[in-house]
Amino acid sequence: IALYSSDEHLLGVLHLRQKFRYDKEREAERVYLTTDASHPGVAALYEIPLRISFLAGLSYLLIADGFAGGQSVGKRLIGLQVRTPQNRKGASFKESILRNFPLAIAYLFFHIPFIGWFLALLIVGFEFLLMIGNPKGLRVGDELAKTQVLENTVFEQDRPA
Repeated sequence: IALYSSDEHLLGVLHLRQKFRYDKEREAERVYLTTDASHPGVAALYEIPLRISFLAGLSYLLIADGFAGGQSVGKRLIGLQVRTPQNRKGASFKESILRNFPLAIAYLFFHIPFIGWFLALLIVGFEFLLMIGNPKGLRVGDELAKTQVLENTVFEQDRPA
């Protein structure tokens, strides 16, 4: 894997030789001398990663558009950015949270079987219908945060040379 700077200068290369595999049962056996989930240490070992990953996913969903001048990782890869048209600046973390709040609610509902799945689908479907029906491609989150998703080339003149 190669890492390049914005001016295409090679910064470094990462060579992957092996992949670490985490074995919870092995760790439980070696640390607590049991794999019984009723043991508090073993229960924490099994549950904490799930809770952390849930919170990490929710956090990233909320703040993703506040990175790098309004670009989440995905938007950066496909050449889009979230901007506030009034001041022509990239979205801040506050605007990112406001913009992605409806999707965060859908994310929370999705973790509730059946009815939550249905509610999450309704929210995401509603956002999608609004986006394709709006001439500017705005969804509820964009209206809340006063933002708009644009191609990088729209504000190229704003970038320093």
